Amino acid sequence: MEKLQGFTDHVMLYVKTLVKWLLAAALIGPVGGAVGSLFHLGVEYATELRTEVPALLYALPLTGVLIVALYRFLRTQGVGTNAVLDAVHQGRELPILLIPAIFLATLLTHLAGGSAGREGAALQIGGSMGKKLGEYLVQRHETIGSTIAVSNMQYNHFLIAGRYISARSRNSGSGPGSRGT
Repeated sequence: MEKLQGFTDHVMLYVKTLVKWLLAAALIGPVGGAVGSLFHLGVEYATELRTEVPALLYALPLTGVLIVALYRFLRTQGVGTNAVLDAVHQGRELPILLIPAIFLATLLTHLAGGSAGREGAALQIGGSMGKKLGEYLVQRHETIGSTIAVSNMQYNHFLIAGRYISARSRNSGSGPGSRGT
């Protein structure tokens, strides 16, 4: 009878873990999807507007000053993709204001005709969101928080770039430039 009780307890542990992961996914998915979609639509709109109004290019120097002021005001200067990756993997802190700072700075850069990649910004936004949501949902288990952050980074990168970040998808023969073999 004790073996049956031990087995039941063990199975219930897995069920509780599954429920926790499903709840985390149900909360993070819509939030990450909404922010990633807004970011994608915002960048597309900013690029279209700049194309329609070429004079916006003259605002590029002022936009650069505005972005620097934004990063300083929000105290997020010097926090780039590497800092986000370090925070995810090594448990370092990330400022929550990094999300709107990157979001706005990328939109302003594209609006004024600057050169800014979408993928790096998507990784930073997704990683920051995933890290903060992971900390909020599961404060004591670092592995789960890191997994949530990395998953959110991949999801946002997929939304922006239309491809996954993984060696498997690069080598699967189904990507651009593949021979389909």
